Amino acid sequence: MASDHPAVVQRIASLPEYGPLFLRAFGSDQVTIARVGKAIATFERTLLSLDAPIDHFLAGDPGAISAAARRGWELYNGKARCNSCHGRIDVLPLFTDDLFHNLGVGVERIDFKAVARQASAAVQGQREIDTLALTDAEASALGRFLVTREAKDIAAFKTPQLRNVALTAPYMHDGSEATLEDVIAFYDRGGNKNPYLDGGIRPLGLGKREKADLVELLKTFTSDDLERFEPLVKLVP
Repeated sequence: MASDHPAVVQRIASLPEYGPLFLRAFGSDQVTIARVGKAIATFERTLLSLDAPIDHFLAGDPGAISAAARRGWELYNGKARCNSCHGRIDVLPLFTDDLFHNLGVGVERIDFKAVARQASAAVQGQREIDTLALTDAEASALGRFLVTREAKDIAAFKTPQLRNVALTAPYMHDGSEATLEDVIAFYDRGGNKNPYLDGGIRPLGLGKREKADLVELLKTFTSDDLERFEPLVKLVP
């Protein structure tokens, strides 16, 4: 979003599925930055759900999650190394370090060095960085680099939170992984190799049951109190 509001409005207005949603929410299908802000704020109000089985487990109730999920928790904090970026609830209650990492997502589609040079040239030519990110699919894959223009941030994206993650498929910033099983397999093979891969990403050597246990753990991050937000999310026909 940043500062280029016209680019945001133009992009959203060009997507046919949003017209009916704006009509139902606001009484007309006109897209404005004020309405976009209100829609995002309304969505974000639904994210304050902190009553998941994992919360009860970590508060001292071992029976709040299954044996498989408990094994998954051990893996999360050990062999699977999930806590390197997602942390644990007593330190990072949303399960994210809020930092940026290159996992190699999307590397097979672009030449990072070439696109980075083009992005740098565009910025030097006074092209708005927000417009570039919103209108150029290859440039948007550069991630944090578009903000810092430092090589270490090429294709680095912010660690997402894990709360309610079982409900938010597809996964990764580009939606390239369809299921939680796919995500675990992605991390198990050590992401996708590229010159800027985060140093903490490496093959994990997980077994079949270990992968399944991690998926069961992630399912326990879904809050039991989501139903109270149901009226806020019924705009989609």
